[in-house]
Amino acid sequence: MYSTYFLSGLTFIKANGETYTCPDIFYINALDSSYRSISLPAVQEGEYTGMRFYIGLSPGQNLSYSLPNTTENVNMAWPDNMGGGYHFMKMEGYTQTPSGVKGYVVHLGKNISLITCTVSHAISIRDGQSNQFPLQMNINEWYRSPLVYDFLTDGNNTMGDSSLMYKIAQNGYNVFSIP
Repeated sequence: MYSTYFLSGLTFIKANGETYTCPDIFYINALDSSYRSISLPAVQEGEYTGMRFYIGLSPGQNLSYSLPNTTENVNMAWPDNMGGGYHFMKMEGYTQTPSGVKGYVVHLGKNISLITCTVSHAISIRDGQSNQFPLQMNINEWYRSPLVYDFLTDGNNTMGDSSLMYKIAQNGYNVFSIP
C-alpha cells in the first residue's frame, strides 16, 4: 500500500471562535516515517476545541509548478493535459477480488475534489512544551462512509473520472481523528 497526500490551511479553533491558521503546506507519506509527522510554527498558547484543514491544496496554491521543485512535489503533479496543479492524495495498492488480487490507483486532484476536514477534539498548546498530538487517518473510511466505494463495481482507477473522485472526496471528510 502506498499513501501520500498534502495537508494545508491547518487552522486551530478556540471555543470563542478565535483561530490560528498555519500558512505551511505539509506533504505526508504514510510509508516513510520522515514524512509522517509535521512541525508547526509557533501556535498561540491556549486551549483549542479542534482544527480544520484541507486534504489537498487551496485553489490559490493548486497551480502547476507553484510548489518548490522537490522530488515529492514533482511526483504529486497532476498532468497539465488533465487540468494541472497537484494531486491532493494518492493511494495505490492491491485488493482481493473473486478473480484474484488486483491493483488499484485511487488519486484525488483538481479543485472540485478539495476536502475541508474538521476534527473536534480538545487540544492544549503550551509555550515551551512539546505540543504533540496524534492526528490519525483511517484509510478504510475513504471507501465506506458515507458512500461505499466498491472496486468491483466502481473500478480500480479514479484519476480522470470526476464521478469516482467525487465519491472518494465525499468520504474524505471523516477519515481523520485525534484519539
